[in-house]
Amino acid sequence: MIHDTDNEEVLVADVLAFVLLPPEHWERVEGIRVIDPDGWQRDTGDWASEWARPVTHADFMRRCDESTCMRFTSAALMTCGFSLLETKRRKKRS
Repeated sequence: MIHDTDNEEVLVADVLAFVLLPPEHWERVEGIRVIDPDGWQRDTGDWASEWARPVTHADFMRRCDESTCMRFTSAALMTCGFSLLETKRRKKRS
């Protein structure tokens, strides 16, 4: 295999175009937490069913642009933030 550093970003982008992951996984990859998922309500009006569907990276980022999100700058903050926000989400669902 030839390693071409000039094309490395293009190759990663090409691979990500075909990868389907649940939004929770893309949140961790990008260091983003979706707080208000407006971008997931556009198709059916039911964000919960839309949130359960795996999406591509591009679709995730596009939906994040239409949602209220928080970006984490470090892994420690991300882990703490995920725990705090998940606790709030569970309380709202109950």
